[in-house]
Amino acid sequence: MIPQQINRAVLDFCRRLEHEEAGRLPFRKTLFEGISNAWLAEQASLQRLATSKLPEWAGLDNIVFPDRQALEQCTSSLAANWKKSLLPPGIRVLADASAGLGVDAFSLAEKAERTILFEPDANRAAALRYNSTALQRADAEVKEHALSEEELKKLAEGGSGFLLYADPDRRREDGKRKVHWTECTPDVRMFHRMLKYTECRLMVKFSPMDDPEEIAEALPGVSAVHLISIHNEVKEVLMLWDFSSPVEPCYQAVDLRRNGEVQQISIPVRLEGRPVIGQVRAGHYLLDPLASLRKGRFAVCLAEEQGWKLISARARLFVSENQPVSFPGRVFEMLGTYPSGSAFRTAFGRNSCHLVCRDSGLSADELRKSLKLREEGEDYLFCFTDEAGQRRFVHTRRC
Repeated sequence: MIPQQINRAVLDFCRRLEHEEAGRLPFRKTLFEGISNAWLAEQASLQRLATSKLPEWAGLDNIVFPDRQALEQCTSSLAANWKKSLLPPGIRVLADASAGLGVDAFSLAEKAERTILFEPDANRAAALRYNSTALQRADAEVKEHALSEEELKKLAEGGSGFLLYADPDRRREDGKRKVHWTECTPDVRMFHRMLKYTECRLMVKFSPMDDPEEIAEALPGVSAVHLISIHNEVKEVLMLWDFSSPVEPCYQAVDLRRNGEVQQISIPVRLEGRPVIGQVRAGHYLLDPLASLRKGRFAVCLAEEQGWKLISARARLFVSENQPVSFPGRVFEMLGTYPSGSAFRTAFGRNSCHLVCRDSGLSADELRKSLKLREEGEDYLFCFTDEAGQRRFVHTRRC
């Protein structure tokens, strides 16, 4: 539990604590009155984790982290700040049904007149109250309990001025991951059931492993689906229901970069996803879409619209005879094809090459060890199974 005596000096001590010293700390005499050395050691570990997971918060001098799970599951500041652009004007009340660390809520709060954070875990609720001051969100109301149906019904009276946000917990008490979105807590199906006949808005962050088309079918009326990646690593599926203004849902892949670049691609899910089959040939260009586009059938739908030819549906790889002017992903010039990895290695004659293995029965690590290649340089070897069921080894160089 977060000690009442916590202050900046205590947190500064934790940030400066080295890993080895923190390990010895529980066996030393108490350093701060009312604060156990075990808590100091744990907080030091969380502060170190935050430098990579949540660097924007780790750089602040008065932030406390309640537990490892909340930190590991939280949204990155990069994604949280981007989400603000999705909120329309006129949000009078924003409620976060599963606040956790509060990264999303404190960011979205900038677009709302009033913010309410529901968090049944006492330790996390205490951290929310403490951090709200450091983040200049001291007016946020923290409710130390789960959002009830009665409370939601009352909040929904705000109509289009009310937005409910939820990032359901995807971990069990034993730390194991829950398999399906319907198992997560709180249950967003209850939120959808209670709000679907109102004029309110519902925004939910799902796991990158969840199928947004399955969710959209189970929870009708979705307005927008955003597949969010950071530096081409898929982080979440964000879905929005605007019950005040039913529209045809739009699907979008969003890739965020720490340099401020944002790439947004509309996905034509109305298409069947039946692109023309292409040929692997030296001099042509291999197209590798963004990771967020490789979910489900999105890449093949986009390929059908854009005219890219398919070389592997399962690997989500495409080909073009000409180098694309703009492409949502990576473009490689194909230099040669080989019947095996060893045939490539003999012809290649160098020790450095990046390896990309998809739907080939091989892992990149296995192939790298067998071919004795270092992961560096400008050359890439793609290993995949093509539409004819043949394993292909394609030597490429990134454009």
